[in-house]
This record gives sequence, structure tokens and C-alpha cells, in this order.
Amino acid sequence: MNKENMKRMMFSKYNIALAILLLLILASCSNSSDEENLDSSADEDSADSLNTNDSNDDAYSAGFDGTADSDNPVDDTAESDDTVDFGKPTDNDNNYGRGAVSDGADTNADGEPIRMLTEDADSIIIYFSRGGNTENVAQQVESFTGADVLELQVENPYPSDYEDTVDRADEERESGDFPALATKIPDLSQYDTIFLGHPIWSMTIANPIARFLEDNNEELSGKSIAAFSTNAGYGDGSSVDRISELSSGSIILENYTVQDEEAMDSQDDVEAWLERLGVLEEE
Repeated sequence: MNKENMKRMMFSKYNIALAILLLLILASCSNSSDEENLDSSADEDSADSLNTNDSNDDAYSAGFDGTADSDNPVDDTAESDDTVDFGKPTDNDNNYGRGAVSDGADTNADGEPIRMLTEDADSIIIYFSRGGNTENVAQQVESFTGADVLELQVENPYPSDYEDTVDRADEERESGDFPALATKIPDLSQYDTIFLGHPIWSMTIANPIARFLEDNNEELSGKSIAAFSTNAGYGDGSSVDRISELSSGSIILENYTVQDEEAMDSQDDVEAWLERLGVLEEE
């Protein structure tokens, strides 16, 4: 092979090697660009997810726990997605009286607390229910009156175990340190009548109701309070006296109580009680 042919071969090999090198460089640049695009997309998805979570948290706070800030004002007149449907009472599986367990979230393990508020109602049902019996009566009261509804929820729900709940409730009652409420209380000025629902604990009102009355004594002044309760067979005890004590400026109307195992079938008695009060919804 002469020198000229050798030069041509070397030059050809050089061109091939240079072309391969250029292809490798172009491929590397392309991969880098794709990775940057993926990283950018991932960052945007992550930011969107965090923003969505923040938005949901704000919505939950505004709706129920009273911690909404000034940038997310609460619409106290907005009706929640929940509705009180007398046709679907809480199924307690015959879980009544002493020893009754709960869902560990004061009836709200599978949903949000009831919050049905309107601009024109002149009465409101405010209730606390650990196991669902009082909630069933609240549903009946709503069906006969068309009142607004607000379910009270404590920041730390009571245990599902009955004895554990009794121990905690006794400690709260003895110390006078009743549980903090997670529920944002709306402006009560539009209401003339408060239907106050609660279970009977140790022959008196349940502790969350005591806390509500203590916190809202001034707002309840001059309003009529009609209490209803569920009991384990021993009546309403000193509950009416206790409500009067904590709501000294309110007008205490006739109360209604029913044994918990009869609550689901008490609509006739509830209607008769409301008729005596003169608060039945006009048809």
C-alpha cells in the first residue's frame, strides 16, 4: 500500500471516529435536557400536591375546627354536604346503656360533623352525641322543626371503650376542666330558640355541653333553651338544673328525655313535646 492510500484510510477512520464522538455528545445533551424536563415536571407536581393539601386543610379548618385564619374567612351560613336524614338513623346494633361502645370519634369516624346553617332560621339544634342515640333524636327534632343543625365535636374525641370514657368524664367533671370544643360556633344572634341535645352522664349533662354553655353564656342570654337527652334508664337527673345554672340569662323551656334504646322509635313523643312548645314547623 502506498503512502497516499494510507493517508486516505487514516483520514477516513478519523472522520468515522469524529462522527461517533459527535453523536455521543448530542445524545448526552439530549438525555440531560430530558432529565431537566422531568425534574421540572416533578417539582411542579409536588408543588401542586402541597397546595392542594393546604387548600383541603384550610377547608376542613374553616368548616369545623374553628382555626381558620383571616385569609380564609368562615361562611357561617353555608350548608354542609352532610344532611340530617330522619330516614337514615344511626344504627347502634342494640348498643345501649352502660357498657355501650362508640366509633372512637363521637359518631364521626366515617364523616364530618353535621353543620347545617341557613340565613333565615330562627331556631337551631346544637347537640353532642357519643354513640349516636342523641343524634337520632336530633334528627327527629330537625324533621319536625326545620331548624338549623350544629353537631358539637371535642378536640380529643372520647374513647370507644365505655369504661375509659367514664374514667375520663369523671376526671373532667371533678376538675371542672371540660374538653375544648373543635367546633366553630356560628353567630347565634339570629336564633330565638336553642334545641340543646345531649346524653345523660352521671345523672347530668355531658361534659362537652357544659363546655359549650360556659363558653357561650353571654350569646345565649335572652334565648329560649329546650333541652332533649337520652338516658340509660334513670331519667334526666339534674341536667335541667345544671343547664339553668350555666345559662342564667336564658329562658329554660320544658325538656324531653328518652331511654336510649327507645330513641329510634320516639318520634311520636318528640312531636308531642315540640307541639307543647309551639315550635312545630308549619306545613
